[in-house]
Amino acid sequence: MAKMEGRKAPGSDGIPVKFYKRFWGTVGHDHFDVFASAFLAGSLSPSQRTGVTTLLPKSGDPLEPKTGDQLPC
Repeated sequence: MAKMEGRKAPGSDGIPVKFYKRFWGTVGHDHFDVFASAFLAGSLSPSQRTGVTTLLPKSGDPLEPKTGDQLPC
């Protein structure tokens, strides 16, 4: 998170990284506990396994995907 841009949203909650960076002293311990619990359990909750993909239009014909335009999954 330290290397992420401040206006980027980390997930479907829409809360920007800037918020977490600013209030990490308040929310960091709780976040650590959540991920430590998931690690110990060996799995993430359904909401932690869910992501949102947004397609961003680029110049040119949007119906002709190019090799470099693929999204990693």
